[in-house]
Amino acid sequence: MIRDEREHRKIAKSRYINPMIDGGFKILFGSEKSKELTETLGEKPIRYDILCRDADRNKYLLEMQVKGHAGLLERTFYYIGRALSSQLKPGDDYSSLKGVYGIFLTWCGIGDDSQAFFKDFRMVNVEDMSERVDEIRQIFINLRKFAKEEDECS
Repeated sequence: MIRDEREHRKIAKSRYINPMIDGGFKILFGSEKSKELTETLGEKPIRYDILCRDADRNKYLLEMQVKGHAGLLERTFYYIGRALSSQLKPGDDYSSLKGVYGIFLTWCGIGDDSQAFFKDFRMVNVEDMSERVDEIRQIFINLRKFAKEEDECS
């Protein structure tokens, strides 16, 4: 409890909030205002850290993943698939599907040791890259690879 209070005071003095520590994550995602953004769906339970919709009804899944584990990429595919499948009721036309964008903030890689800070996965025709689906995306931001100093940030 005292540790959390010290973290909270330190964060309050800082210009930036570190979501990788408990106090920072609670400030960003644990407030009363942000609780309404958390959603649990039926069947295999899914709890998104944040689920948002824009004016066009596209969905944005925001997840924080500090600890790496096998199956992380597959789990995010499942999240995207569930967010897509939950949009239609029997008889609805598939053309009414809206975009689903997963934004995954991590402190771990996703299956490789690359130095990439940002990875953007989309569905694409790999034969000639001529066709792609931009409305289904998985964006991974590996915070451990973020290389800017505080004075370089805006």
